[in-house]
This record gives sequence, C-alpha cells and structure tokens, in this order.
Amino acid sequence: MDRITAILGDEILDSRGYPTLRVEVRLQSGISAFASVPSGASTGEGEAHELRDGDSNRYGGRGVLKAIANLEEIGRVIRGHDPTKQADLDRLLIETDGTETKSRLGANAIVGTSMAIARAGARVSRKPLYAYLANAVGYRIPASMMNVINGGVHAANSLDFQEFMIVPHGAPSFREAIRWGSETYHALRALLVEKGLAAGVGDEGGFAPDLESHDAACSLIVEAIQRAGFIPGEQIALALDPAASSFWRNGSYDLKKSGAGTLDSVALEALYRDWIKRFPIVSIEDGFGENDWTAFQAQTAELGQAIQIVGDDLYVTNPKLIARGVAEKTTNAVLIKLNQIGTVTETIAAISACRAAGWNYIISHRSGETDDPFIADFAVAMNGGQIKAGAPCRGERLAKYNRLLEIEREVAGQSFYLSPFAADHAHSRNNNHTAGISLSSGHDVVAVIEEASSAQRCLTVAQRAAQLAGNVPLTALHICVDPAELIAAAEEIDLQTMRELREGTAQERLHQARYIFEGWLAFSGARVKWLEHVGDITSSLVAEVKGAGLIAVAQPHNLDAADALHAAIFNTGRPVLFVPTDGVLPPTLGEHIVIAWKPRTQARKAITRTIPWLRAAKQLTIVAVDESGTGQGCAEALGLLKEQGISAEVRHVHTQPGQHIGARLLSEAEAVAADAIVMGAFRFGQIFEWVFGGVTHEVLRHTRLPVFMMH
Repeated sequence: MDRITAILGDEILDSRGYPTLRVEVRLQSGISAFASVPSGASTGEGEAHELRDGDSNRYGGRGVLKAIANLEEIGRVIRGHDPTKQADLDRLLIETDGTETKSRLGANAIVGTSMAIARAGARVSRKPLYAYLANAVGYRIPASMMNVINGGVHAANSLDFQEFMIVPHGAPSFREAIRWGSETYHALRALLVEKGLAAGVGDEGGFAPDLESHDAACSLIVEAIQRAGFIPGEQIALALDPAASSFWRNGSYDLKKSGAGTLDSVALEALYRDWIKRFPIVSIEDGFGENDWTAFQAQTAELGQAIQIVGDDLYVTNPKLIARGVAEKTTNAVLIKLNQIGTVTETIAAISACRAAGWNYIISHRSGETDDPFIADFAVAMNGGQIKAGAPCRGERLAKYNRLLEIEREVAGQSFYLSPFAADHAHSRNNNHTAGISLSSGHDVVAVIEEASSAQRCLTVAQRAAQLAGNVPLTALHICVDPAELIAAAEEIDLQTMRELREGTAQERLHQARYIFEGWLAFSGARVKWLEHVGDITSSLVAEVKGAGLIAVAQPHNLDAADALHAAIFNTGRPVLFVPTDGVLPPTLGEHIVIAWKPRTQARKAITRTIPWLRAAKQLTIVAVDESGTGQGCAEALGLLKEQGISAEVRHVHTQPGQHIGARLLSEAEAVAADAIVMGAFRFGQIFEWVFGGVTHEVLRHTRLPVFMMH
C-alpha cells in the first residue's frame, strides 16, 4: 500500500495573470501528482474562502504565499495516509481547518490538495482519473457550453450579461461537437469583423464587442450558427449566464453598462420569457441575484418545463443550499465548481444531491483558469452530460476540450455523447416527409435489460438510437426475475456499500441493490423502470413497451431455441434493435446503415418501421444478395425510401460457392464500414426462417453490428 510522504506548493499564474497555487502530492513509491487551483471573478457570497496574502507590495495583495505555507500543516496531518482513501483524507482536511468556509487554511490550499490526492489515488490504482472517480462502468461524454460573447465582469464592454454561450448538443459525438463549436466561433468572428466590431476576447475566450443591446448578442450568435452551416436550436442552441448578482443593486437590476435601465425581478423575468420565444435558448444560469430566491422560484414555475434553469451563486456547490433549492423548487439544475466548496468529496456530495432530486448538473471552469484539465476527467466521471469550459480559444480552455477528445478516444465503445436537452428544439430535417410515418407509432426508445453483463452495451446502443431519432426519451426497463442475481450484480458494482448492508434485511439489501444499479445505469441518461414477473412475461412486457418506437435488447444467448423474453419482445409488434454481446461495438450509429433486401417481404416492413433512423443516417446502402432479374425488388426499396425523401445506394452482390447469404451480407457491411444493419425477420422458430436459409439467424450469430429487425 502506497503512502503520502509530502505536500508541496508553488505560486503560479492563472489565465488572467493573477497568482494561484499548484499543489504536489508525493508518495512513498516515488509517484508525484499535481493539481492547479482555478479562481473566479464572479463569486457567490457563500463560496469557500480563497486565502490571499493581502500584501499590496506583491501582486496587488493577491499573492498566495500564506496558502502555500499552510500546506506544511496539511502535510503533517495527511502524511503516511493511503491516497486512495479520498473521503477520509478530505474529512481530515475539513477537520484540520475547523471553519465553515475553510478560511483558516484557505479553500485554495485545501481544494488543490484534495484534487492532487485524487490524481495520486488514480495513479496508484493504475487508472485514468475519470475511471478512478467514476461510479459507473459506462461514460457519458459531456456536451459543452462554449462562451462565445463575454460581458459583465469578464469584459470591459457594453454588455451587463456575463456569458452568451453556444451548446452544440445535436452533434453525434464530442469530437464533432467541438468542430461545430469551433466553426461557429470563427463564423462569429468573421461577422464581427465585417460589422466593424471588436474581435478581441474576454477572460473566458469569448469575444467582447460593444453592442447596442443584449438582444444583438443573441442575434449575432444565431446568425453565426447559420453561417457556419448549422441549424439553430436543433444542432446548436444558446445558453445564457447573466450572472445577475453582479448588477443587483438595492432590490433591483441595474443594467447600466448597456444603458437598458433598471428592472425589477418581474420585468427581468419577462425579458427572459421573451427571449426564449425569439431565440433557441435551452439554459439560463443565474438569471437573478443570489438572494432573490423568490424570483428563481417564479421563473422555474413558469419556464422550468421548457428550459434548464441553473443556480450557481445561489448554491455555490453546497449540498445544504442545494437541498433548500430542491425543497423550494428554486431551479432545476446546479452549476458545480470544485473550488466553491473546497474538496472533491464535498463536490461529489453536491452532485449526489442533484441526482437524488432528478436535477441536471454542469461541471464548470472558473474565469481564472490554468492548463490543468482536472474538470474534464471529473465531468466524464460524474456522468452529468454537461461541461462549461469557455470558448474554443485560449490554451487554458482548450486544455479541457483536448483532454475530453483524448478521453472520448480512450473509451470508444463504452461511452455516450447525449444531448442533455429534450427534443424541444429538435425539428426533423425533412418535416415535409414526416406525415404518415411517426416514430414507429411510439415516442421513445426502450432498452430491455435482463443481465448486468450486457446492460452497459445495450444502453450504449439504445442511447445512440434515441439521439439519432431526434433525442427522443430513453427508458431502461430492467426485467427483474431473481432478486439474488440483482444483489450479486450490485455487489460487483459497489461491493463496499453492499457489505455495509450485509446484516440488513433482504428487502433493505434489494432496495440498495436497485439504487446502486440505477446509479450504474445513470451514464446513459435513461429513466429506469423495473418489471418484476413470475411466469409468462408477454402481457407485462407488452404493457410496458406499448409507447415504444424501438426496443433495444441484447442478442439471445441461444439462437437455436429463443427464450421467452425475446419471443415476447418480437410479439410486441415493435421494431427491435438487437445489440451484440461480444466484440467491440462500432463507435457510431447512423454514419452508414446497410439495408438487407432479404427476406424481401419482411424487409419492406423493416424499412417502413425504421424510417426515423434511416432518415437521420448520413449514408444508406441497400445490399441485394443473389437477386435475379432486373433488380425490380431494389427499385421497390428505393421507392419506399424516396417517398420519405431518403436516398440510398444499391449494391448487388453474389455469394461464393458454399457461402451463406447471411455471411455475404455481413462481409459487404464490413466492406462499406457500416455501423448498423436493417433487415426483416420471421418470428423465432417460424418454419419460413429455416426454409429461406436462416438469413437472420446467420446474421445474428456472427455480426458485431447492431441490427434493426422487424418481423
């Protein structure tokens, strides 16, 4: 077991040129782990205390030598301890400081130590930081909020509101989201230059022009999104952080920088309400002052079903304040900043409070940042699906985005990029073709989970399918046959927690197992439902999935004798997405889909019932194996697609002597780098499946691709 031997610190500069700390934790094994501490310009009253020197002869009083000196006391307390005991060490740090706001030792000294300990623990555990901190085996890569126009205390311009952000939430992956954001950012710069406006940047990398109004900022961003070739709202939305505490004066809001006058809370809420109608806004953070709880409540009551309403200064990442917000229904989301509360453990507790309430949470940077990408790993580990890290500009901001690109590559096949926002702003790209065919007469994707071993894979593919169809709702329906198996699965996920309940009642252990399992599935953003059954499952299952547009399920283990669950799923009359249980999953869904034109009768139905996914796919190829004559059948398939405004390529291929039709189809899918197959199928065990050569049987037995099927 490795032990902490020393805590060291350096006074470094943040992105604004002000001093901050870099903390180093040294271990007995020779491992060293570092963490750099960010600092905010717009801070809430209740934030943990950032200790500064107050010596006007150094850095205008902003030096941090006192905080560095306090690392010696911190080192004496935690020296000799195991760095993997994060919660215990954070508790020691809190107790050693002894104040409510960490003002004695300094929250900057404490949070730097806590972060460095986490990194040291990860290195000892031989895991990346995100994997070490994660409470799930699947990872949700966060959608980014990119600050592209700065105002308020972040810029010396005419805007009172602090941040106007873009959210490329409609992208199929984080890598594409970064590209979309970067291209929009540069389109915005070009617009500013054309209009003779300043294109210099503020603290967080966003532009800081003098504009005639806040409305003009929103209009410019929408124009930039369109100029970059994207659809406002559906692909790239807007988010705001007015940071209203910064212009709260004596019970009203003084918009003196923009010359917009003074507004009371009611008038300011009316302004936001008007903007939501005019612009594709999905999130508003700190729309009111941190003490104006009544205004937040009114806004949440009126707009909380339509947009994300975020509290930052209101909660300062404090679980107690978040609990108050939940009780009073003040917002529906929380901004999370490690240095606001002061330790990694307390930050995770704040996130747990959000999860328990069903609230969104956004991992955030600060205006004074460093090149430390800790929050990138932390955002992936916490599975909240959102990160706020500034513009796609300036090295300290790009450090976070570049780290997320690395992580996305590392966890390919184990991760999601899922829009945190509902499909309220998503509109079909072919609205004129949607009449007559809805999402398979349903409205959501249901992932049927029977075994923990296949749950993560099944949900990974189901989430991609939900996103491809326009970010429709996703439900994880867990078929609970044997409580003992569920408890065993929970023990594999979180043995320590289940051990603590070893003396509890069977009902208590089952309840805790469900809680752990639901947390484990949280990476997908799915709503979890439980289905307990005894005997025939068909009627119960049909009732649960009656609103589904698609049912995702892991392939049956035994294709020669299909089990009752898969037979029941086929009998629901819904399209089914079979997820392979072995091999590496493709990293995408919908980049290139192959349509199998055999068995032909069932293929017609499969095409008709999977139109939402076919329409969204970037490329479609119809593969006809051993088709005779003039290809009239493929012409029929092309006609079905054309009716929906969809085009496809046709490939006629032939089997080699002794080669199965299914094997030829799979080889062609591999040749074109497909990431999914659409095909018809007969019911399991039906004689026609055998007569027509067992095509679906052969495909399911050997494929490594998700397969959409309709019988």
